[in-house]
Amino acid sequence: MRALFVYWKVPRALADDVAASARAWQHSLRLQHPALEATLFRRTDAAAIAQDSVTLMEVFAMPGGVAPALDAALLQAGDHALLAFGAPPRHVEVFDALPR
Repeated sequence: MRALFVYWKVPRALADDVAASARAWQHSLRLQHPALEATLFRRTDAAAIAQDSVTLMEVFAMPGGVAPALDAALLQAGDHALLAFGAPPRHVEVFDALPR
């Protein structure tokens, strides 16, 4: 299964608003792609808590994997939603699950 992991940092003061925006765009993506699993994570280890910024990560997965053709739509939706927050640079990593 092919999955996308997209993470970025935002100032701590904006983290709640950015997370709300991310949840909203992920919801709209799930409506457009019903099999899409879109999850939002916040880094919470001790080192992350000590920083002035918050690291958020989106994870996108689908049964059978996220097709490469869908990557651009997922990334574009996030980029558009984050424009209101200064468009923080997002880092994208793609992983394929190993067979069991």
